[in-house]
Amino acid sequence: MVNEVFVDDKKIKDILTYISGMKHSEQIRMMFLCSHNGMRSINFAYLQIKDIYTENLKVKDVICLDYDKNKGKNKCSYYLNSQMKKEFGEYLKYLQQKWGGKINP
Repeated sequence: MVNEVFVDDKKIKDILTYISGMKHSEQIRMMFLCSHNGMRSINFAYLQIKDIYTENLKVKDVICLDYDKNKGKNKCSYYLNSQMKKEFGEYLKYLQQKWGGKINP
């Protein structure tokens, strides 16, 4: 059985608006956006700062996950477009605020 529901930009904005009212909205927002980039939620849960950001805390172009952070014994790469880079940049600001600026890749 195939799910034939098409999620357009308006529906995505509605979902993001709904998420913004939830507890832990920043993490849920990033997990939702990563899922549209093909990432599984378990992969998101295993992400570390060094997987996403360079030593200068710039967002990488590609998130590369080894077999220990991916389902099965394969490596996996997720390519980030400019919007996802912007979202991860905002997420870094949230993390720095939450942890008092003590973020080291």
